[in-house]
Amino acid sequence: MRQFKKLWMDQEAVSPVIAVILMVAITVVLAAVLYLWAQSFIPTGKSTPTATMTTSMDDGNYVLTVADIGTSAAGSSVEYFVLTSSFQTVERGELDDVYNKVLRNPIDGSILANVSWRDSNQDDKLSANDVIILLGEDNDEWNDQDVEPGMIQAGYIFRLTFGPTGKTIVQVELT
Repeated sequence: MRQFKKLWMDQEAVSPVIAVILMVAITVVLAAVLYLWAQSFIPTGKSTPTATMTTSMDDGNYVLTVADIGTSAAGSSVEYFVLTSSFQTVERGELDDVYNKVLRNPIDGSILANVSWRDSNQDDKLSANDVIILLGEDNDEWNDQDVEPGMIQAGYIFRLTFGPTGKTIVQVELT
């Protein structure tokens, strides 16, 4: 019994310096965990808006109207894609680049983008009642010239994505 008592009495505690360092390290780790946990409750503003669109035809062109959108998104943060039915990209770009215009090659006048965005309230944001016009197979409504060859056709898919997240805002199959 004396041997056990002697063993017990010979053991020393951790030095005060090491004890303080351990307490500080544990406190820092706990604070970091609490900070990360609390940060998950704060909205970051990078959630992808969702929208619905109606589709109609006008003089051979597809007219897509934003019927509803949860949160409007800046045109510079929205990308458009024209895809084939097998999801091959035919055309893509930023919505801001096709604001109220048809992009043409300055050298030969050929169409560079068959997509035009009409911002209904002119706030440079994709919002309800905005219109996106896709030139049909043989129309160029704005310059009264035929597009040779026409690009947008039935069966293609039009998709808008939110740049910061890369997720789809809306996707429409053209009929």
